[in-house]
Amino acid sequence: MPRIVRDKVGEAVIFTVKSTDRETINEWLKQARMVIGGCDENGKRVRIVHDLRRSSVLAATPRMEDEARFQRDTFKDAAGRVAIVMDRTVTTHLIQHMINTAERDHPRITYKLFYDLTAALDWVLEN
Repeated sequence: MPRIVRDKVGEAVIFTVKSTDRETINEWLKQARMVIGGCDENGKRVRIVHDLRRSSVLAATPRMEDEARFQRDTFKDAAGRVAIVMDRTVTTHLIQHMINTAERDHPRITYKLFYDLTAALDWVLEN
């Protein structure tokens, strides 16, 4: 059973990922695709927060990089903001590098790393 929680606050969707097992990662990425695809089709701004503080996300990094490329190629007209919330650790710089690459490759979606969920949600909901 996937260990992911999906909440909605205003126009923002918050994904709380609690595990990096294959089933959870697959479900998380599938749901994120549906949100981005729905925004793309309806002309709405993407407003997503990925709360990864309860997971060992580095185990899923290669899969996340592949997914970022897929989303860039599939949802070319999508625009908005995606916040990633993580615990402050030594390995966070690897995720920051991935975020920088995703943002460069998809200039209509701004990605940003946060260490605080409230700050991430406030940023996603701006504009």
